[in-house]
Amino acid sequence: MAKAMTSFSLRPARAVLTAATLVAVLLAAAASARAATPYQNPFTGEEPYVGRTDMGVDLCLSPGDPIRALGDGVVTGIMRNWAGRQPYVWYELLSGPSAGRYVYVAEQITALPHIGQTLHAGDILARYARKGTCIETGWSAADGETQAQATTGYAEGDVTAAGVSFARLLISLGVQGEFDLVPAHATRAKPGKKHPTRGHH
Repeated sequence: MAKAMTSFSLRPARAVLTAATLVAVLLAAAASARAATPYQNPFTGEEPYVGRTDMGVDLCLSPGDPIRALGDGVVTGIMRNWAGRQPYVWYELLSGPSAGRYVYVAEQITALPHIGQTLHAGDILARYARKGTCIETGWSAADGETQAQATTGYAEGDVTAAGVSFARLLISLGVQGEFDLVPAHATRAKPGKKHPTRGHH
């Protein structure tokens, strides 16, 4: 007596293989995109409140939240008594399209790095302090003056070209919020007033 042949279809198996292949391709593409992007969101895992754009961008976090380096770099300087007697840290980017430029993080920060410290993208640069006026981050000059002060000048509350440039970088890295992207006209800061005291946000 002949044995009955069991009938089966290869379609489910092919579908599984096709889905697995698609997932592998997507994961490879994502990894490639990460590798091709030298900078990352400095607030990864957090949801900062985005305030005004002025010399840089103002953001508020929760106490203890990490503020990360957005790219590979080295800590260039620290001012411990900047606006409202709060710190100002700046570091040089060493890779990517903005290599050679400087980034600052200032005001409501603690657990500061040390000058000369090497940074990799995603390393914790500082943490959000319990008290203060939120943080400001943006482009800095090599000597610690904000790029806005060193170029166009800054009048309190004005939206600067340097601030808008940094806001666009944050947007490109996935930071979400309502950003001011239209710079106002400002005059150069007078000598001796490189770091004016700023009010609350």
